[in-house]
Amino acid sequence: MTVHISKLLEEIIFGEPRLSRAVEESDAAGLWPRIAEERGIKGSAPIKVKSGILYVQASNSVVAQELSLRKREILGRINELLGKGAVLKDIRFKIGAVREE
Repeated sequence: MTVHISKLLEEIIFGEPRLSRAVEESDAAGLWPRIAEERGIKGSAPIKVKSGILYVQASNSVVAQELSLRKREILGRINELLGKGAVLKDIRFKIGAVREE
């Protein structure tokens, strides 16, 4: 019996709840540039995801305020794109230097 390595890795990763959660959280952070672009938000970048909370760096207080006002919308869109239920529970914003890519 031959098993493709990608199938084997998928079973290993997604069969272990902690690994599966870490992969989903990583995917959530990776979606930030797309979400920001869709909404015309500049001056922000994901920092990390921990325990279902996405931490985002905002370049200034105006950007942080806009993100805070749109948090539910953004959170819903990220979870929708992931298609796996509510992976993220919250988004928290921190003001600081953001490297534009």
